[in-house]
Amino acid sequence: AVRSIFGNYANFNGRARRAEYWWWWLAQILLVFVMIIPMVAISPETSEIGATISLILIAVWSIGTLLPNITVTVRRLHDSDKTGWLYLLGLIPYIGGLILFVLMLLPGTPGENQYGDDPKDDVSGEIFA
Repeated sequence: AVRSIFGNYANFNGRARRAEYWWWWLAQILLVFVMIIPMVAISPETSEIGATISLILIAVWSIGTLLPNITVTVRRLHDSDKTGWLYLLGLIPYIGGLILFVLMLLPGTPGENQYGDDPKDDVSGEIFA
């Protein structure tokens, strides 16, 4: 999933399967936990250094993956035949993120839709098309 996301770093076209989307977010969460380790592992006397290192790592990672996070979400919306502009629902406090979360859980439309071929029909042998 990570290879697929970085292969489509700034690609807003096409469709992304649920598996691609959720594996990407699992990798994101695990990497952030790994980046928090310096904050926890360094002794209490130098905890400011550990916190600073962790925050810098998380900030750099967040900035570097901002565009792929948006593109995979837009392509996921495309998979269920919805416009990528629905991503802006996430800007609505409280309810917007919940609506977007539910949209990410919905199955994609079977077969071809206006955004491209069904990624599940890919016969290339890749798990995440």
